[in-house]
Amino acid sequence: MTSYWNHNTAYHRELVNAVPVRRPAPAAGDALDPNGVNDAASHRGPVTVLDIGCGDGLLVERLLATGATVTGIDADAAAVVQASRRLGLPCRLGAPGPACSTPPGPMSISDPFSGTPADPAEASSPLDPVQTDRRTAGGPKATILHGDALTVPELDGQSFDLITCVAALHHMPLEPALLRMRELLAPGGRLRIVGLAANASAVDWIVSAALLVPVRLASAIHRESRDIGVPTSHPRESLREIRAAVARLLPGCRIRRRFYYRYTIAWDKPRAQPEPQNRPDP
Repeated sequence: MTSYWNHNTAYHRELVNAVPVRRPAPAAGDALDPNGVNDAASHRGPVTVLDIGCGDGLLVERLLATGATVTGIDADAAAVVQASRRLGLPCRLGAPGPACSTPPGPMSISDPFSGTPADPAEASSPLDPVQTDRRTAGGPKATILHGDALTVPELDGQSFDLITCVAALHHMPLEPALLRMRELLAPGGRLRIVGLAANASAVDWIVSAALLVPVRLASAIHRESRDIGVPTSHPRESLREIRAAVARLLPGCRIRRRFYYRYTIAWDKPRAQPEPQNRPDP
């Protein structure tokens, strides 16, 4: 399975660049970095990433190339099969626990935005629970889950340094999904969403009309692959409604209208919640 380009993958490099970098632990007596990169909590274990609505696994594959441990989840069985085939993972749809999980070896490409993944002939059958991954063990780990990200028990109690969600938020109830992502994000972790919003105002329609020609031109230049075999649906909430929800649930969040009829959300979870101030009785 090769890489491809469309309005969603256009943001993949931005998401891959958001993967936190583990830095060496500070020596005794070193001053703490004001941005927290020398915080002891930032040196425990590998970087963990959750991709919600992972589709056919292309972003999971690109995130793996950073050395992170990556979990992808999708509610669509066909998408899970595609993702497992791309990553060379055995797959157990409907079985308890992870649908597809194995410690693959180093990625076979030096640039995750060009070339192809490991030879498809080396991949194990996506529906065969007996076969094991044939790549050399010891590299970053990939896990693919089949289920609803809001309720799947395999995610309970876990936390992630980065959560990505591309063109999937509008498939879920907005506020419960944002709350779930906030819950699953580790202190100091990053949430990065690429989403679609419904046109609901005159400004929305004017912006969409203005983008029509340049977006079609970009699609032609990049030879857009529109249908990759995963479910699609029209967004329900407008950008105004989404802004209001993230303002309530993700204080300090940055939300921007972007090219290709998309918006992006960027939020960094505080490392520690402020202690409530005790107020004297009146």
